[in-house]
Amino acid sequence: MNRALVFLLLVAIMTGCFSGRKTSHERLMRGAPDWVLQTPNHPSYYHGVGMVPKNQQFDFRERARQVALNELAGSISVTISSSSVLNYFEFDHLSSEFFQDNIRMSTQDYLEGYELIGNWENDQQYWIYYRLSKIRYQQIKQERISRALTSSRSKFDQARRFAGQGRMADAMGFYVRAFEDIRDFIGEDLKTQVDGKETPYATALMADFAEQMQSLSVVFPTEKLLIKPGSLLAPVEPMVVNKNSEPIPGIPVSGRLSWLPGRRTEAVTDARGRFRVVPEGVKPGMQNEQIVCVIDMDRIVRQNTSDMLVQRFFEVVRLSAFTLPVEIVPPVFFISVTSSLPSSRGNLKVDAEFDEEIRRILRQEGIAISDDQGKADYSLVVQSNVSAPVQHGSRFSSSVVATIDLLDNQGNSIRSRRIDDVSGIGMGAAQSIEDAFSSLKNKFRITVYPEIIQPLF
Repeated sequence: MNRALVFLLLVAIMTGCFSGRKTSHERLMRGAPDWVLQTPNHPSYYHGVGMVPKNQQFDFRERARQVALNELAGSISVTISSSSVLNYFEFDHLSSEFFQDNIRMSTQDYLEGYELIGNWENDQQYWIYYRLSKIRYQQIKQERISRALTSSRSKFDQARRFAGQGRMADAMGFYVRAFEDIRDFIGEDLKTQVDGKETPYATALMADFAEQMQSLSVVFPTEKLLIKPGSLLAPVEPMVVNKNSEPIPGIPVSGRLSWLPGRRTEAVTDARGRFRVVPEGVKPGMQNEQIVCVIDMDRIVRQNTSDMLVQRFFEVVRLSAFTLPVEIVPPVFFISVTSSLPSSRGNLKVDAEFDEEIRRILRQEGIAISDDQGKADYSLVVQSNVSAPVQHGSRFSSSVVATIDLLDNQGNSIRSRRIDDVSGIGMGAAQSIEDAFSSLKNKFRITVYPEIIQPLF
């Protein structure tokens, strides 16, 4: 019995609350016009109704106005013509959505011709209603398309004139700005006369731009670049030319070295159509390298428009990369290792072992070795002096003093290093000398080679 009574009380309370809320809402909306109670749906108009709570912290009337206009613009459908430039270039799904969203945003930015039907408010809310005649909207849209086409065609024609005069840098700018004029209508079927034929205008514009860009190429002063590490590296001067092999000035270009992938050279061709790429960072042992140059179309577009949609659209134009093979010619070293040993230990082969260790390290780095000093680019001369072993109980110790000189092919000293802190210990005199040379080889590999040879490259 008690449970039944509690249940009935809960139902009564909930019913009362619901009824109270319903009564409160009805009181709040008393006297509201029909468009507040239900958004209009007249087929001849686009409709936008905005409502915001009243608040002293912001201009609720202006906020409601923006809400209504956004709803009005959102009710205008954006359709992509089957013969539009968007379909011609076959964008993927994500790109198509990007362009469609941007076109829709433009519809909001340029909304005009709408009329205020009414506004209404109660104690807590402010409402406003705009509508736009679909016929009027189409008239306004056609007027905007006509103005955009006229402006764009003027720039397009100027671009073609500049291209015909070889002024490609100027032509590129006019192509980009011509497309920017029609950016809000790239989903439309824009038709105009081009070369005496009616054709989809945006498609013709982009195709013409792509053809002009693809007519440019980068030519190198040689078919292959031979580089010897350590030698003075002269800049390479490629040239941008058109299909008639005429040099083209003022074109943004970029070049990169395959062996330094994170570094890029940006330049603009000079009056001779040339630019410079410095083949820095070359090291022995590199193989099958390239200098890669491209026309920097991204920079061309960004120099002429800040509009993200236009920049994104021009990404569809793919340009070729032009490569110059680079052959790394290994430097040639002549190695000379001589040691002054105690007379009683002259039969030790420490010189030959040290010589072979140096050759192994150099070959590992891609450096060639020659036994003919006249054919070498550099000579590495090692001279060492071994002290007589000293006995300490059952052990012997020896010390080595060495000088290491790096000479060019004219015999001039490039770098020199003295080592006088090497010693060895062994159970016998010969073992102590061999141990000292083992330490000398380690010293050469860890310290001397990085200090006097690697810096050459």
